[in-house]
Formats: sequence, C-alpha cells, structure tokens
Amino acid sequence: MLGSDVTALAVVRQAAALGVRPVVVDTHRGIAAASRLARAEVLSAAPPELLRRIRAWSAKAPSALLATSDVWLRVLLEHRRELESCCPDVLHPPNAGLEICLDKRRFAAWCGEMGLPAPRSYGPSLASEPGTDGSEGGVTFPVLVRPAQTLHSRAVAAAPKAVEVRCPQELLRCLERFRRADVSPVVCESLLGRRLQQFSVGVARTAGRSLTVVTRKLRPAAEACAVGSLVEVTEQADVEQLALRAATALDYRGIAEIEVLRDEASGETFLIEVNARPWLQFGLAAATGRDLLRFVLGDSAAPLERTPARRRSAVWLDFRNDLRVCFGPRGLVRAGRLTFPDYLRSIARANVFARWSLADPLPFWIDTCALVRAAASRATRANRH
Repeated sequence: MLGSDVTALAVVRQAAALGVRPVVVDTHRGIAAASRLARAEVLSAAPPELLRRIRAWSAKAPSALLATSDVWLRVLLEHRRELESCCPDVLHPPNAGLEICLDKRRFAAWCGEMGLPAPRSYGPSLASEPGTDGSEGGVTFPVLVRPAQTLHSRAVAAAPKAVEVRCPQELLRCLERFRRADVSPVVCESLLGRRLQQFSVGVARTAGRSLTVVTRKLRPAAEACAVGSLVEVTEQADVEQLALRAATALDYRGIAEIEVLRDEASGETFLIEVNARPWLQFGLAAATGRDLLRFVLGDSAAPLERTPARRRSAVWLDFRNDLRVCFGPRGLVRAGRLTFPDYLRSIARANVFARWSLADPLPFWIDTCALVRAAASRATRANRH
C-alpha cells in the first residue's frame, strides 16, 4: 500500500480482516504506520531505491498494489511499468484513465465529451478575459475556482482548495493569487447558491462488474467545499446510476470514490470528480456488507454482486475534524446552526470511525496524544502573548 494516511488505515484494517497482510510504504510516518495489523516501511528514498524495496517485498508472496493518495497515484503514473513488474495486480485504472481523474480541467473536458452532467467549465482564455453579462464567450457568475490538481503539501493558504467568486474583478484577483502560487486553476460554474446534497459513491469495478455503496455527507454542508466529518450510508438510485455511467465510460478498474452533487429543488445530479483510489470514509462499505476490497481482489468467496447489508445503517465519524466543524471559530454549534443536544444525538449514531478501532486501538491513542500536545502548545503560546 502506497501511503500511510487515515484512508490507508481504513484499508489496512479491512485487508487484515480478509487475511491479507498489508505492507504500508510511505516517505513519512502517517497514522497507518502505527497499526499493529500492518508492516510499516517508512523510506526517505528516491524512486529507484523505493522500487527495489517494493520488488523485494512483493517477491515473498502474490501481491497487489494500492495507492491511497493522489501524490502516490502520480508516482504510479510515472513508474507504472516498473511497479507492474513488481506487483502485476495494480488496483487502479490504466494511466489514460488516471490522467483524466487527476486533472480537474481534463476531467471537465472529458465529462463534456462523454455527455455526463457536470458543472459548466471555462477554458483558460475565458477565465483570463471574463465577460460581465454571461453572453457567449464570457463567464456567467458566480463561478468556482479550484486548483486543477489536488494540493496536498503545497501551500493551501496561497491557493485555496475552492473559492466562489462573483464578479470579473474578483475573478482576476483570484487567478492572480493562483498564478503567484504557481498553481494551475480550473474555473467552472458554481452550484453553491442551490439547495445541494453531497454524495460520494464508493465503486469497486473488475472484469466489467461493479459493486457500489452510496454515502451522503451530513457535515459540513456542501457550500463549505470541505472534507466530510459525519457521513452516512444511503440508497439513492439516481446518484448511483450517474456514478456507474462515469465508471463505465472510463472503463474503470479498481476502487474509486465518485463525488456527485444533487440540486434538491430541480432533482438534477452533477458529476464533480472521480478520485481513483480509496477515500477517507472507505470503512463504510464493509460496514454495510459491501466489501469493495474483497471484490477487486477477486476472492472466490466474494460474489460478483451486491452482498446483503449486515447493518441497517452505518454512520462514519471523524471526531477530530467534526469538533472543528461544530466548535471552531465559525463552527455550526457556535454559530447557532446546530444545537448542542442535536450534536450529541448525531455523534451517538456513529458506528464507524476514522481512527478508533477496538481491535486496533494504538493509532487512535497516538493520534489523540499528538492532538492534546498540539492543543497544549497552542494554549501555552497564547498565554505568553
């Protein structure tokens, strides 16, 4: 497994439950490296040395390769031939599909070519010379400006993840901010003024067959353009069908998260992006009996159809992030948009957790101790000032 983040931790736990021995490879020690269920290999190494080590590990037993972040997907893109020689079972689509998924501008153009409903996208020339009246050749405001590629370790403050702009002058200022940060932007129609529901569809696809799980983000709201902190499994046929259309058009192979927005007033669904890897709430799938990892690994005990749910509901909670969403400076509880009793009731529903596992508690305790130390350090600095 390439990556040791929270997503990797969810995959490690599911792999171990299947009797698969996970080996976590990363250049830094993320939370998954603390799991007793995985062997952690933290290497500050250039790709040639890294590939040599992966080849040595994979020679010990039949192996599959899975990346859990876009950073590692780009390593796969660059070194695919070498990695496939080590691990023939690469659980990601071919490079042509990966390149579409990893670049939002290319993805928007691909959606247009495939006739898939997506927010209208504007090319670089339109973005740099916006019109004011929405006429042909101009930009209809408001628009959403995002990095064409996920930022990760780059300075998010210099180029935000997503920002809505409402006039030509504001757009030009925003584009200049991206230019100074040396980040390529993509400009598209903003849907944030609508009454939106945000969904993520987990898809596992192999040999032309698919297994899916649909989840709905409960917190934060879609207009926050932020990672979910409270997410539940749901059944939404229109959302699932759009995700499957996208996966089929990509001739997808492996595990993906497909993000969809639905306008609750009009009923329209919009394809937002395809993350060509497992995602943060990956544990929700297995919690409902839809084991995406087992499906793509081709285990003979995993039928190529949807398996019965073991639970009637599954709600995933990232408690650390949810505290910020609810009690941060503009948090939902502090702003009066969510009452404290409703907050308590919502977290009491959670039965799948980003970090906590009774069978694998060490990552949670290490992460919690780090959180407490960071909070104490901030408090100390604040008292000094």
